[in-house]
Amino acid sequence: MNHSSRDACPTVCLRDPLTTAVVMSDYWAACFDLDGTLIDTEPVHLRAETSCLITLGIDTGSLRHERTFGKGIESGMKSLAETYELDYELVMATYMPLWKSGLLSDLTVLPGTRDILSWLKEHRVDGAGDIR
Repeated sequence: MNHSSRDACPTVCLRDPLTTAVVMSDYWAACFDLDGTLIDTEPVHLRAETSCLITLGIDTGSLRHERTFGKGIESGMKSLAETYELDYELVMATYMPLWKSGLLSDLTVLPGTRDILSWLKEHRVDGAGDIR
């Protein structure tokens, strides 16, 4: 289909969770940074991190490490390994299955996500993933 025959496509800009600005655009593709925009992985990460530390014998009642969420998995787990004097490879091998399991069972889809993805699909806006 010729894009010029379509109606103008709104581009959604999320400035914060409560404010949505819509502008008209000639572009017909959508790209999102998933975490914090469409999904919330922080609770999954925190549960996986806590379970990982418990599994490795760390008393979670007296945690002393800096925040690892938002640093990236490798960097965050290196920080944990250094803080608690653990083997990095062991921390990663313990954390990753917990993280992946949590993503499959406990992932939170943020409000409005299904609506915008449905709108994009309905209007045949291209994206990199499958919208179900």
